[in-house]
Amino acid sequence: MLKTYIDTGKIVNTHGLRGDVKLEAWTDDPELFFDIDTLYLDAEGKKPLNIQNARMQKGMILIKFEGIDTIEEGEKLRNKIVYIHRD
Repeated sequence: MLKTYIDTGKIVNTHGLRGDVKLEAWTDDPELFFDIDTLYLDAEGKKPLNIQNARMQKGMILIKFEGIDTIEEGEKLRNKIVYIHRD
């Protein structure tokens, strides 16, 4: 049976003061993150994070999530695994 939500990376650090985070992508194509709107903090899809902006920098994906607007809020996401919906 195929999983509905697939683990695709790990948030490894914050970036800047406005809540951006650095994501270590576990995919063959990191640019995948430019085309999706939502990541999830759990494998059941109950904790969505809407992506406001994503870009590459030095092999990492920098992501700005909606509602994460300070470095302190971004810090709470450090070491979290993120998932995407299979569709």
